Amino acid sequence: MKFLKHIATAFYKSCYDVTWLASNREKLGSALAYFFIFFFLVVVIGGYLFVRDLPSQALVYWNEVTENAPDVAVSVQDGTLSISGLEQPYRQIFESTEGDAMLLYVDTVTTSSVSIEDARGDVVDEIPTLVLTSKLIKVYDQDLKNVQTEYIKNVPSFSVTRQQVSDKLTTFFQGAMPWILLAIALVITGFLGMWKLFFLGIMSWLVYVVARADKKPITYWQVFTIGVYALTVPTIVQLIMLLMVFPVPYVYSIILLGFMFGALFYGMKKMPQQPPMSDIQLPKSPQEKK
Repeated sequence: MKFLKHIATAFYKSCYDVTWLASNREKLGSALAYFFIFFFLVVVIGGYLFVRDLPSQALVYWNEVTENAPDVAVSVQDGTLSISGLEQPYRQIFESTEGDAMLLYVDTVTTSSVSIEDARGDVVDEIPTLVLTSKLIKVYDQDLKNVQTEYIKNVPSFSVTRQQVSDKLTTFFQGAMPWILLAIALVITGFLGMWKLFFLGIMSWLVYVVARADKKPITYWQVFTIGVYALTVPTIVQLIMLLMVFPVPYVYSIILLGFMFGALFYGMKKMPQQPPMSDIQLPKSPQEKK
């Protein structure tokens, strides 16, 4: 409860109170914990605003894909492969984005053996070929040499339809999507958060040099801690600019430096000052009282 109170206090205090920033300059651990929790929430909010229409669009696209896909049913019974809903023999070349290609030939109706010449038909390119028949599966390399044969009798019996595959995938993504989005948010928080801290380290060195030139009683890590808390406002402004698609150059750095220099040259002056040792009245000993 105390930790959550500190997170809430750090959020609203770091938005305006430079004296508070200066007074918490020795709490680096608490500052880092606050920053990553705050930045995670920023990533979640920003990500939601960016992709809030994505699930509905994906569902529309998926429905179009499943509706336009052929109503294919695949089954293996008694060592025989059967594919219904697909005009056979079926021949199709699939190409990847890397430029690789593969020929797929399906004929589970013909009971006689299928040669590689029959499977390739009028295809002249030397590409790997996959042949599916009712009794076996053959894979040919690009030199058209049979490199692997798998007999259907070794495959366990099963039966699956297009609708069953569609329902299974829909159920999986509906259950897994929140966890996938959470994992993505954590990765983005870690990666971008470390980048922000790296940039802050450079800015802190600049502020520290100025502070030491002015003979401020402060260490580099105290300046860095002030900067961690000072990231709140520039991060919020940065998110707003991204959502509005209206970036303003250097505004992030200017706001960050403004809070850091404000904490050093104004906030530290407003902090309660410790009296010098010579002004502290020590209690008298019993002998002195006499």
